[in-house]
Amino acid sequence: MNEVQSESSSRRLASGIIAGVVLGILNVALAVAFGALIFSGDLAPFVSVGIGLSLFGGAAVGMVVVFASSHPGMIATPQDIPATILALVGAGIFATLSTTMSPEAALPTVVAAIALTGILTGVCFLVLGQFKLGNLVRFIPYPVIGGFLAGIGWLLLTGGLGVMVGGEGEGGLLSALTEGSSLVYWLPGVGFGIALLVVDRLTSHFLAIPLTIFAGIGGFYLVNFLSGSSLVDAGAQGLLLGPFPDAGLWAPMTPSKLAAADWGAVLGQAGSIGAIVVMSIISTLLNATGLELALRKDVDLNQELKAAGLANLAGALGAGVPGYHALADTTLAHRLGARGKLAGIIAAAMCAAALIFGAGVMGYFPKMVAGGMLVFLGLLFLTEWVVEAATRLPRSDYLIVIAILVAIASIGFLQGVGVGVALAVAVFIMEYSRIDVVKHALSGAEYQSNVERNRRHKKALAAEGHRTQILVLQGYMFFGTANYLLERVREILASGEGQVSFVILDFRLVSGIDTSAFSCFERMRQMAHTQGFHLLFAHLSPRATAALEKTFGDETEEGEVKLVPDLDHGLEWCEERIIAMADYLEGYDPTTRTDLQLSFPVDLLRRMMDFFERKELAPGDVLLEQGAAAEEMFFIEAGQVTVLLDRGSKDEVRLQTLRPGTIVGEVGMYLKTPRSASAVADQATTVYRLSKSALKRMLAEDPEAAAGLHKYVARMLSERLTLMNRTLRQLL
Repeated sequence: MNEVQSESSSRRLASGIIAGVVLGILNVALAVAFGALIFSGDLAPFVSVGIGLSLFGGAAVGMVVVFASSHPGMIATPQDIPATILALVGAGIFATLSTTMSPEAALPTVVAAIALTGILTGVCFLVLGQFKLGNLVRFIPYPVIGGFLAGIGWLLLTGGLGVMVGGEGEGGLLSALTEGSSLVYWLPGVGFGIALLVVDRLTSHFLAIPLTIFAGIGGFYLVNFLSGSSLVDAGAQGLLLGPFPDAGLWAPMTPSKLAAADWGAVLGQAGSIGAIVVMSIISTLLNATGLELALRKDVDLNQELKAAGLANLAGALGAGVPGYHALADTTLAHRLGARGKLAGIIAAAMCAAALIFGAGVMGYFPKMVAGGMLVFLGLLFLTEWVVEAATRLPRSDYLIVIAILVAIASIGFLQGVGVGVALAVAVFIMEYSRIDVVKHALSGAEYQSNVERNRRHKKALAAEGHRTQILVLQGYMFFGTANYLLERVREILASGEGQVSFVILDFRLVSGIDTSAFSCFERMRQMAHTQGFHLLFAHLSPRATAALEKTFGDETEEGEVKLVPDLDHGLEWCEERIIAMADYLEGYDPTTRTDLQLSFPVDLLRRMMDFFERKELAPGDVLLEQGAAAEEMFFIEAGQVTVLLDRGSKDEVRLQTLRPGTIVGEVGMYLKTPRSASAVADQATTVYRLSKSALKRMLAEDPEAAAGLHKYVARMLSERLTLMNRTLRQLL
């Protein structure tokens, strides 16, 4: 057993060392490329500083995340997105200060901007993680993120070319690339970047990319040797990153350097710095979510935000380039069998070693390799979001991606993002306006209130219920969706041929109402006035109710507009008026015979009454109690009873309101189950009570009366079921 454990420990140790060394080599190479990218063009003389800041960021970010992450094998490094935007920040600061100071004097301002970016990134990470707000950034439209990443790909591509040709020059990058003598600088690097892309697509072996990088470095020196050039000649021709100054790759920020920084120029780059913070948060969450799938293990997103926050604050102490979790590196370490912290520690330590001892070696790093790696990363983004996205994304989303890419490439980074956000909002409004805001369109003949009525009134509602039109709404109401609703109401009125008396708008499923929607509601009120129907608003929020009352004024009390608490009460209000009109037209006199008398022959009813007990109820009297044994049922002769469901701490819910000619309590009595709800008299009510024992006596003494009673109950239940089925068919 001990031998097995020892062998397992040895394998984990070997796996951790191998993974750490491989990742360390990759991270050092990327740090060199990112440093060269940030300090390219006019800042190229200080490329050693950029490489040092990138290596410091790799060491600090990597080491802190190893110990602060919720996953012991997590790898974090400086990333391409912050590095790419920092290149724009550095160029912008230099362009601002170049007219008033020397490049050496502008350097502290650039370094201060990088340090400030790290601090802000770290603080935002910590705040989001502490308050568990990481999911908020996921509300950014997906095509905007895609377009942003495509733009990053373009900037990486052009940045890599700029690293290789030594900047854009006076005529711009295109002019620098088309000079005949420049081909030797950038063409091999582009070929190397394409080779890396091909290798990445053809194989997923963990050694493929590192070996290709070593092959590129070896190929450069082989060609240089065969051409008869020395390393000194290669450096003089600008083919190497060095030589670097004797001071080394990195020097910490001191108070004197901070005092020399022009903070006004730093604040002038606030937009780009803010973009780094936002995109770093998004990328961290996306990477962490991707790791959950790759590792098949839950990752605490909020803890990862905290870990990245601490890491960037630590890196900011030395003005390190911001970084966060690396999806590819962590997955690679996992595939190599590294399950603990060792791989991350070694990778971070190699960045620190290169920072401290590697100045001489880094000076001989070929520019074509550094630039080619940036070209490779740029092509990765462009391939995913320009080529592959064409078949993966809807046409409107893809056009947004392309628009952002074109805007970033032609007019600027922040302007491109602004164009993308504006297009995404416009597309969202157009698409959302097409969503049917009406979830269900019903008539009062198909959907009725929870008021149980006698057969004659049910017949009247079945015949005249179409006078009530119900629109169950959904989603968010703004001018676009409200205008669509207005058109639907017009269509309903046109198809009703003057037979529509009530239109009920149910807002229970509406998430919110924009102020612009109330102008459409006012137009509906005017339509109700001219065409003679009542407009009911049901289930409005308190805020919307106050706004609507302010819009309509007294019309909500006496005019065509009525506000009701919910759809059920609104339907009841409409049904009462339809029934009253039907009674008036038929000349009905409610004092002639009761509904119960109309349901049975006189002789049979008289015999049944021998088994009933008459009861008089005052308002508020409890007829049935929820949870009690079902020992009786009641026939309502006069008055009104409401069935209420007690939900404990929540308010009571009205399930039914029962009018004369209906029964209550029959289901529990027949099924022998406890009362599922309570029944309370709303007004002075007359009922006839039939107990379980009286029903048994009726069956024994007068089977014909019992059969008539069962037939009556079955008919009542069948009518309820028929109405319910008709309603369900309309809702499905």
